[in-house]
Amino acid sequence: MSNIPPPHRRARKDGAYTADEKNVIVRYKEEYRKLTTRDLRVKFLREYILCDMFNYWEGVGKRPKDDTERKQWMKV
Repeated sequence: MSNIPPPHRRARKDGAYTADEKNVIVRYKEEYRKLTTRDLRVKFLREYILCDMFNYWEGVGKRPKDDTERKQWMKV
């Protein structure tokens, strides 16, 4: 058995983000990992990553689910 990973990785079927959304997040990966405390990571997440995610969603026209859609989604 070889320990060499496959040349490409497939996305998880139950992934929370699309490939485009992941591209927004990946830009901050190195900076985020350099932070040492939970408080610094939470601050970084709120000030940079979530702001860019919101701007991305607004740019592509993604809207939040309304109450009936949210309840149906939670049942699944």
